[in-house]
Amino acid sequence: MAVIANLTKQKLEAGELAIGMGVRLARGVDIAKVAKVCGHDWLFIDMEHSPLSLQTVADMSVAALDAGCTPVVRASSHLHHHASRPLDAGAQGIVVPHVNSAAEAERVVSQCRYPPLGHRSLAGGAPLLEYAALPMDEAMRLQNDNVLVVVMLESPE
Repeated sequence: MAVIANLTKQKLEAGELAIGMGVRLARGVDIAKVAKVCGHDWLFIDMEHSPLSLQTVADMSVAALDAGCTPVVRASSHLHHHASRPLDAGAQGIVVPHVNSAAEAERVVSQCRYPPLGHRSLAGGAPLLEYAALPMDEAMRLQNDNVLVVVMLESPE
């Protein structure tokens, strides 16, 4: 099957501990291999509290996929393109900050999942699918199965 499994999501679903490492200031793709060699399951690439560009995040995400370390990106907001662009670029997980209601959480999840589970639009060849040419329904199902969506509740609401 042409998909890179989300090992962190699998561990969490099995009730196992998944260890991650935060990245805010590193800019090289070698950080993914360093994380994996140090025993981390996932790389937390922070776009909210860092100067990282989408291009750097994309490079780190693909390097993490190749290293066997799940790339998880914290979006800078819950606008749909702040989640969908890192996911299109190779992130297997997205953390969305400043979610203040159940309705906002539902909207975020919908923005990160393809139909029939959500409303994300399909961009074509994806790093998560190792750029395999797959039928659209299979590509959407595989990516839905392997995306981890986390919302951050940061207010008393």
